[in-house]
Amino acid sequence: LIKDNSFKMDDVNKKVLLDLSSAPVSLLPFAAGLCLMLTGWAFSSSFFGFLGVCGMLAGMATFIVRMIFQMDKLKAQARKWRLSSDSKKREIKLDELDNRLCYDLDPRTETALRRLRELQIDFKKQIRTGVIRGQVGSFISEKVDDLFDGCILQLRQSFEMFKAARKLSGKERSELQKQRKAIVDDVVKSISELGKTITKCFSMATTRSSSMADKRKELQATMEGIARAEQEVEDIANDKKDYDESEFLVEE
Repeated sequence: LIKDNSFKMDDVNKKVLLDLSSAPVSLLPFAAGLCLMLTGWAFSSSFFGFLGVCGMLAGMATFIVRMIFQMDKLKAQARKWRLSSDSKKREIKLDELDNRLCYDLDPRTETALRRLRELQIDFKKQIRTGVIRGQVGSFISEKVDDLFDGCILQLRQSFEMFKAARKLSGKERSELQKQRKAIVDDVVKSISELGKTITKCFSMATTRSSSMADKRKELQATMEGIARAEQEVEDIANDKKDYDESEFLVEE
């Protein structure tokens, strides 16, 4: 795992260096300067040589400035590129697994895989749109990813056991098929529980949103009451009366 993370970090650093060196803002001045310097050397022209050196220095300076002041931004972009690349590779592998599971004579496996992928996509969407957020969302997301990876591993294992069982016979084959069935049953149960968990998380988020709506209504009603009270105070201060004083005068 450490080696894999190191490898990914190397890829990120390589991507950053590639973006820095291939950016037109630094590459074009350097390339133009190099051409001018070669031209000055070929024609023994100090003027072209001077322009060439200036162009190369400008390109190098731009490279260094971007490396100092834009490194965090470039690393973030490189990590995003890496995650996108990893996601595409994973989807390709899952498609390949789906195709293999179609031939294991057990329709539950490919159905389970497709359901599992649908649940993860739906959950990631809820995380991305902010429906489920905060530390609870991060914790649940980590557990969902762990369960997803575990189910995928078990489905791969079930397919390998299916292939191995075809080469066996008698009691050994029956025993292996029994073990495989137990693995697939566990996957189906895990996916069912995962679906319930995601639904519960969404329901909790929806309930929280409804509660916030009630609080907004209460706040609006309070503000309207304050506004009415302020208006009444202002009317009194301006000696505006909504009654006729003569009604309260007592004749002597």
